[in-house]
Amino acid sequence: MQFADIKNDIAFRKIFGNEQKTAPLISFLNASLELEGDHQVTNEHLLKDIQFSFIELPKFSKEMHALESPIDKWTYFIKHSEKLHVIPDFANEDEGLKTAFIEADKYQWSKEELKAYDNVGIKEQDERGEKEWIAKKAKLEVAEKLKAMGLSNTDIKEATGLSDDEIDQL
Repeated sequence: MQFADIKNDIAFRKIFGNEQKTAPLISFLNASLELEGDHQVTNEHLLKDIQFSFIELPKFSKEMHALESPIDKWTYFIKHSEKLHVIPDFANEDEGLKTAFIEADKYQWSKEELKAYDNVGIKEQDERGEKEWIAKKAKLEVAEKLKAMGLSNTDIKEATGLSDDEIDQL
């Protein structure tokens, strides 16, 4: 199995936006909103008076053996799915989570879905590259001005973070 990165828009919509397979969305909502018993979201449940919960993926550091709550398991799925190759045992405890893993298996996707998924990844990489290029260009412009003012390469390097070679090429 090769699971998709759930943070990718196409993968996220495939798992949580499928009207024929609502179990992943319902399970995720119940876990993230910490709803239990009669308060749980069901197929017939109207979502009224919902409180928001934020999941900060960079701060989530639990290992698989330490997962306890449903939201721990969902957060682990969202953060680590693309690195996993089998459905973990903990997913068998929750039909929605198990279905989400099955839907995230890219080997089951159509060519169109894979192409759209890859295109989103390419677009995100292009955007990161563009931001890096703009930042680099700004540093070079500042370095040129500092050099024109007569500052030493050491001072320019300290101010901009550019290498000696980059400063010498100005």
